[in-house]
Amino acid sequence: MTFASTFNTANADSLMGRLATTLRTARARHKAYVRTRDELHAMSSRELADIGINRSMIPAVAREAAALAG
Repeated sequence: MTFASTFNTANADSLMGRLATTLRTARARHKAYVRTRDELHAMSSRELADIGINRSMIPAVAREAAALAG
C-alpha cells in the first residue's frame, strides 16, 4: 500500500513519458534494422562484396544500423 499512496500524478507523467520515448526509440531502431536487412538482402553477392561485406555479415550490419538509429 505504501507504493499506492506515494505514487502521484507527477510520477505517472514522467513514467508515461519515459515509456513513450522508449517505445519510439525501439520502433525507430526496429525499422532501421528491417530496412537495412531488406536492402542488403536485395543486393547481389557482387554488390555486397563491393561494399566489403558478405551475406553472413548482414544481421550484424543491420544491428549496427539499428543501434545508430533513434
